[in-house]
Amino acid sequence: MAIYHFEAKVISRGKGQSAIASASYRSGEKLYSERYNKFNFYGRSVAPKTFILKPSNAPDWTLDRQKLWNEVEKIEKSKNAQLARDFILALPSELNEEEQENFLNYCQENFVNHGMVADIAIHRDKDGNPHAHIMTTNRPFKENGDWGTRQKKVYHYDEQGNKIYDKEKKTYQCSTEKTTDWDSKERLKQWRENWAIAINDSLEKKGLNITVTDKSFKEQGKKELPTKHLGSYAHQLELKGLPSENGDINREIKKYNQLLYKQEQLEKENEEKNQTNPFTRHFTPKEKRILSDLSKELNVFISFEKLEDKKRMLNNWKNSALAKQAMTNGQEQEPILSKIKDQKEAVEQAEILLNKEAQRFISAHYPKVNTNALSPYMARELVDKTIHNEQLFDLKETEQILFKSQQQELSHNLSLLLKDPYISVRVMKEKLNKQEAILKTFCAKHDIQLENKESVARQSDEVKKAFQGIIQPLARYEMAIKAVHYYHETTIKEHLPMIDRKQLNGLQKEQLCNAILYFGDQLEEKVVIDVLNDRQPMKYDTATKERLLTGLLEEGHTHLSEIEKQFFENPSMKVMFFNECVQTKDFSQAGKQTLKAVFDKNYTNVKDELNKGKNVEEKNYYRNNTNNFNLLKGLGTNLLFTILRGESEPERPAHKPKKKKHKNDRGYSPRM
Repeated sequence: MAIYHFEAKVISRGKGQSAIASASYRSGEKLYSERYNKFNFYGRSVAPKTFILKPSNAPDWTLDRQKLWNEVEKIEKSKNAQLARDFILALPSELNEEEQENFLNYCQENFVNHGMVADIAIHRDKDGNPHAHIMTTNRPFKENGDWGTRQKKVYHYDEQGNKIYDKEKKTYQCSTEKTTDWDSKERLKQWRENWAIAINDSLEKKGLNITVTDKSFKEQGKKELPTKHLGSYAHQLELKGLPSENGDINREIKKYNQLLYKQEQLEKENEEKNQTNPFTRHFTPKEKRILSDLSKELNVFISFEKLEDKKRMLNNWKNSALAKQAMTNGQEQEPILSKIKDQKEAVEQAEILLNKEAQRFISAHYPKVNTNALSPYMARELVDKTIHNEQLFDLKETEQILFKSQQQELSHNLSLLLKDPYISVRVMKEKLNKQEAILKTFCAKHDIQLENKESVARQSDEVKKAFQGIIQPLARYEMAIKAVHYYHETTIKEHLPMIDRKQLNGLQKEQLCNAILYFGDQLEEKVVIDVLNDRQPMKYDTATKERLLTGLLEEGHTHLSEIEKQFFENPSMKVMFFNECVQTKDFSQAGKQTLKAVFDKNYTNVKDELNKGKNVEEKNYYRNNTNNFNLLKGLGTNLLFTILRGESEPERPAHKPKKKKHKNDRGYSPRM
């Protein structure tokens, strides 16, 4: 059966290879090497079929194999020079010899027409394994037939078109540019793809219903592992019944693929069984493949809970990378930041797929629920409860579930906002702005004026439903922003009653709340002034910081007190402590090394750090760490007034926090 095999290598003097010896081996001819002053000859039981093809501007002597490769050895003078490219192409055994030789057209179109000389040898000395060796020149020819250059110097010019002079190096600024694209990955990809096309075209002309592909198993969405190419030596060993390294690897791969096939069959049977159960999640085959790839990329099982953990981990990882970058003033963290960006995009893609599936589930089983008015959190809560209970809920039960999930969502979002000082109300404002832009575009498209109810009433039911779905997220984002502002106001009022909050902007309020949590009873006037003037306040002296870092580095943190251990269980407090350490200039050399070691321990494996705290429920955490938990808990309002019953939003009495007398009665105002 036709197989696809396309192997591309470079013949290099740095690997101890010779262009003459390589050409002699492939052609079966006796060739003399001028560089090494010796003949090369490799006899073959079946003489290869050989050809040389050249571009029109190449001299005629390139058709002489010995002359060609001796000239290559002369022009490439470096001790580790790349002498030629070497391609091995498997020829379809379904074709006769003449049809196989027609593949010379492929060499002409892909190599020769682009400026290469191609030395071709077809080997048929092994039954069932016809293949072609193609050696191509690495250096182009000029129009006059002389050797060209592989790269050229490109000068840099200013806006006036003058060369830019480098005074330090006393030369004009320039860079090198390759004269061909033969080394590019894009060109190699094109060669591989064109070879598959050439094989398939020839098989189709022959009337055979056989196709090959240049795509890897992964690109095809297959989970199987590909076997390794044996090579001539290993192939001979296997024919004699002797094991080879690649042969042993291939046997293990085949065992793995067989087990994988059995597993897939079982999964298929289970899926068929599940199709009889209406309360199971259903992803399309394409979505399953994408989720499988994303799971491997993120190294987590794809679920809403796991993705939340991953997002927190990535935020911590990003903050530590930025802090390290600030410490070293270098670009070493750029690859890490790029990887973090890629993983964040993968998390977003996974969330989109999970949300789409949840919407489909609700549309199928709860047609009376307006899915456009549900947040992703509310949708997944309804789906999870339905699957867990293996039953559909009636309208009243559904409303209760959605109402409860809305309350939980607000508390959940607030806990995330408060838990991480780097995720602030600005995130919600960004979402709000995006949603407002969507609303503006929608209104313009359907000629809706928000102040005119009639402009909405005259719309079709479909447009009204879509309009409702856009309005609902706006209400949720506004509530979240309002709740966080309320938390900031009440926290500052309780702990710093002498501050004029009207003079503070949102970021200053947020930073003050973080400082209140971080400093606790040690919060002093100087700390507040530092925060409001965008300076890093210091909670610990240098000796204490070094002791705490040493304690964090130890297994079990044996040198930390119980209070200190509890303090560092909060990821936000740990990040704020590290920020303080980064700004400390008088660390001893040992202290600097300890700081680096703690960073590596805590943020090289951030996932492990997060997993340590996963058993602590957010609800209990905020009850213990904020005096305003009950206030936050009571901020939820029924935002389902357009989802099920069309009710108006209920009014709630404003909370009156208990006034607390502050120890510091010296009034002061922030420096703006």
